[in-house]
Amino acid sequence: MTRSEATAIAIQAAADLAFLLAWLAAGIVLATWNDSAVVLNTDSSAPITQLLLLAQGRVASLQELRLARIPSFFPDLLILRAGIQGMAGREAIDALQAGYAIVMASLLMGVQGALIGLTTSLSRWRTQLFTVLGTFVLIQVSPLYREAVGLTLTPVHHGGNVINTLLTLVLLAVIVRSASTLRSRIAVSALVALVLVGTLSNVLMLFTAVAPVCIALALVLLRSSPWSGGG
Repeated sequence: MTRSEATAIAIQAAADLAFLLAWLAAGIVLATWNDSAVVLNTDSSAPITQLLLLAQGRVASLQELRLARIPSFFPDLLILRAGIQGMAGREAIDALQAGYAIVMASLLMGVQGALIGLTTSLSRWRTQLFTVLGTFVLIQVSPLYREAVGLTLTPVHHGGNVINTLLTLVLLAVIVRSASTLRSRIAVSALVALVLVGTLSNVLMLFTAVAPVCIALALVLLRSSPWSGGG
């Protein structure tokens, strides 16, 4: 490898890192700015309390807990379980809710940006700028969108379902736009796994992911069938 090639790789890696850090920074600002719309109630703290009880060995199994609602397996449970080590008490609940909000806000920004980037011809930096500015403008002018973002940052199904639905759309866009057979197969496998995992913990995925995908596939098959009449 020549020096110029190594320099080009280093510059590209630095640009990629800056791109990811920009999503994280946008997520931190979003989680902080929109904290008044986050739904902090017993439903949002119960999953964390239940995980703390399990992690501390105070209950032997999930059967001993009275589960009102559980967080979605992905990404809710994964995020909460990763941050729960060595924590206890009210401070743990506050810290985990804050950390969860930041991670979910960053994921929301990133997945929205990925969907916009896959469906437009914008460069990735313009896509990022458009996504961040558009999100903050919508939060300011639309109470409905502001409430939706607040629910996304709440670890009770809502956030996991929103992210899983957006990821489903991203994977569908990859499948449709990809010129690589291998990439399409990987995206299909990821889509099937995502829908299965999401549906296991949240039946709403049946309506936000499974049903739309099935309808889209049915329309494609109908259009390509001999009796479609070329419509």
